[in-house]
Amino acid sequence: MPGPINNIHDKFFKAVVADIGFAREFLSQFLPKEVKDIVDLSSLTSEPDGLITHNLQEYFIDAVFRCKLQNHPEECFINILLEHKSQVEKQTSLQVLGYLAQAYLTQWQNGQKIQPIIPLIYYHGARKWQLYSIVDLMDVLPSALKPYVPDFESIFIDVARMNDVSILALQHTLLRAAVLTQKYSRDPNALLDRIQTIFGTLSPQEARNLLQPLVVYYFEIVDIGDEKLKELLAELPPPIRSDIMSTYDQIIEKGIEKGLEKGIEKGIAQKQKDVILNAYKSGIRLNLIANIVGITPIEVERILKESGQI
Repeated sequence: MPGPINNIHDKFFKAVVADIGFAREFLSQFLPKEVKDIVDLSSLTSEPDGLITHNLQEYFIDAVFRCKLQNHPEECFINILLEHKSQVEKQTSLQVLGYLAQAYLTQWQNGQKIQPIIPLIYYHGARKWQLYSIVDLMDVLPSALKPYVPDFESIFIDVARMNDVSILALQHTLLRAAVLTQKYSRDPNALLDRIQTIFGTLSPQEARNLLQPLVVYYFEIVDIGDEKLKELLAELPPPIRSDIMSTYDQIIEKGIEKGLEKGIEKGIAQKQKDVILNAYKSGIRLNLIANIVGITPIEVERILKESGQI
């Protein structure tokens, strides 16, 4: 099972690709033609548990799908790997090899028929990245040894290097908006300049429940005041404008609530600390102080040490 997703960019993509309609549209746009010709995307289903093992969580989170093949009794898996390392590394193919080996082994251990797995690597980092094969990592490889080196294809999508024209040519309006937002996700000013392009041509029918994750993601990156936002959204279609403002208001409200909660927690902590200090100065034993405030004696001792009392 994958661990928590702490990166806002990965959280957003994981949220939208969980919608099977969005996932189907995404794969129809980014799978190579020879793959699209053989897979039946209308049969696409999600495998919610994923296949990331603990030692790969540092590098990837995944979204796993199963689909039937055209005119063929077998099925295949399509595994989208979201690359979220802070640094681009040349050995990614080695990590993907480990992922694939574990995925095939899992099929075998679960008593399943072994089905092919198509790895798709989705990258939206700021740095340019070239995906090297395992053979590419070797300085010299005699031809007699080449058959013994694992060699496989990965579909590699580098969103930040995609051309705007090709993104805007995507027919599915939410997919277009999501990819464009992720392309400029490292540049808040560029995102602000493109607010009309991102939201202006959204189809309410295609956006449906996925508009909210897009709006939340956008405003996690872009900081903008109410008046400026209203000015920028003035030209948008009323249904989309209304949904965006509603979600924006919810974000602001939750932000205020979180701030209040933190303030209350801070006040409680300070009051607890005052009780501990006053009780200690009055000669009350540490164990009894701990019972009074509801924490361990070790925590009481730590607070007293930090306050210079012991």
